[in-house]
Amino acid sequence: MTDYPVETGFADLPVYEPVELSSVPVRPNLNANQIAIIAKEMAMAILDPQLIWRAAGINQAQFERFVQPTETYKRVYETYAIEWESALSTNKRIAIKAAAALEDALPDLARRMVDAHEPLNQATEVAKTFAKLAGAGEQAREGGSPGEKFTITINLHDPREKAREQKTIQPQPEGPSVLPEIRLITKGPDKTE
Repeated sequence: MTDYPVETGFADLPVYEPVELSSVPVRPNLNANQIAIIAKEMAMAILDPQLIWRAAGINQAQFERFVQPTETYKRVYETYAIEWESALSTNKRIAIKAAAALEDALPDLARRMVDAHEPLNQATEVAKTFAKLAGAGEQAREGGSPGEKFTITINLHDPREKAREQKTIQPQPEGPSVLPEIRLITKGPDKTE
């Protein structure tokens, strides 16, 4: 322990008292965006505060002394708390909490998926869930993938005639890549198909 001057209110009389340095928090080097992220996470209250502080590189003492009292923190926290608790964000709040719970459960699910003692049908269901989350399951196929059919539409706007070409192109079999043939069909009094 070292003696450091402590302000007493009398400028000409320094008073030395022992100060325990390990108990004095160091001011963290956080910008306004980092403080806003902490405020948002604290307002949402999904994660344990210790995890939020650890992710920001601070501890509870630093949070309470240097972050929480700032105007930035107070304004952002209040804004997010109002938005987060509003009736209009109920579905969003449920989805985020469910996603956070799923994320926390993923390591245990992964362990059980490869456990030889788990029934095969249950392990398979977990594997399907993981495939969907990774974008390799049914969800990925529903949105379409390269090589599936597509349509090209060309509209020509002419005051005397309208022409339209629409061609459906089927995927090519494996082999060299071939560009699709696009035909333009114009219809009019003296045009032929």
